[in-house]
Amino acid sequence: MNMSLTHVTLSSCFIRDLAKLLRRMPNIQKLDITCVHDYNPIDDSLFDGLANVIPHLIELKLSVFYIPFKEIEYFFRQLPKLIKLTFSSLLIETDSNGSNWERIIHDYLPNLQKFSLFIDDTDANIDLDEIINSFNSLFWQRWPIMIEHYLRAANIQHLINLSPKRIYSNLKRLSFSFISTDPRTYETNNILMDLSQIFSTSELAQIEEIFLYDRIYPTNFVSNLLKLFPNINYLKLSASSLDLSITLSSIDSLTIIVDSSTEYNSTNILRQIASHFPDISTLRFELTNNNDIHILISYCFRKLAYLTLMTVAINESSSPVDRQGFILWFKDYKQLNGLYDDAEVEFNEDNHIFQIAL
Repeated sequence: MNMSLTHVTLSSCFIRDLAKLLRRMPNIQKLDITCVHDYNPIDDSLFDGLANVIPHLIELKLSVFYIPFKEIEYFFRQLPKLIKLTFSSLLIETDSNGSNWERIIHDYLPNLQKFSLFIDDTDANIDLDEIINSFNSLFWQRWPIMIEHYLRAANIQHLINLSPKRIYSNLKRLSFSFISTDPRTYETNNILMDLSQIFSTSELAQIEEIFLYDRIYPTNFVSNLLKLFPNINYLKLSASSLDLSITLSSIDSLTIIVDSSTEYNSTNILRQIASHFPDISTLRFELTNNNDIHILISYCFRKLAYLTLMTVAINESSSPVDRQGFILWFKDYKQLNGLYDDAEVEFNEDNHIFQIAL
């Protein structure tokens, strides 16, 4: 095995072989791995001294299948430099318990800055309130908690059965998506009412970021949803959801997703942005191709008076932007339209993402 490896993805590994594997990768920085249990118990001696062997590991994405939590803990004890952890599991009882994770992070992961937890509850009857309450200690107040619960019923009448009495004191972000692609299957008035019952007015007011995953939402649903949150400053949504009925002057950062399934007109998208988000300073487009980038940029610079940073990300499966050609075009554009001389464009390595700072 190449001992100079720094980024590794591995689809399957027995938990008892994990330490042996990592001892052959002393320069590992990022690891994405799935571990399975071989039904023979292990002890912590397998992981003894591993922290000294992998001192550069700062990012871990770990998926586990039926591994006892104590065996997972043996591994985490050896990761004091870890900064980002993404963990997914099928074991509801132990792996979704906030008290267990509080102890792990407090005792063994002092440098952790981002923690994401995914539990597959397909075949389990879970008490969602019990799980959420386990993350309600003082320890979690410094972590911006986001909870996603996916409903599998074909006909959704209500949102999720959370207790309206719980205090979501550190909730900053809301992610929302319909599972069905048919908006007629949802009672949207009930969903909006549920949100108002689950969260108090003050809790709704403290939410600053909303992600609306790419779906065809019912008419007026997005506008009515956004009315519940008076202090949003960041919004991410699909171009198909831009037909709004309200102006959102509190939003200063906006991401628009245009995927291959969305029928859209560039001019209409730009008019909607200028009409509903007049005060944005940061704008990002996620596009399937680079066909309309000159139109997008020209219009945004003319119509968005407070824009200071614009990012365009092209799907990696599409052709990249011609870097030299674009830089020449942008130079001419600045001269013809009176942009500041210090306005600059920067590209990533493969020319699929670029930023313009004004």
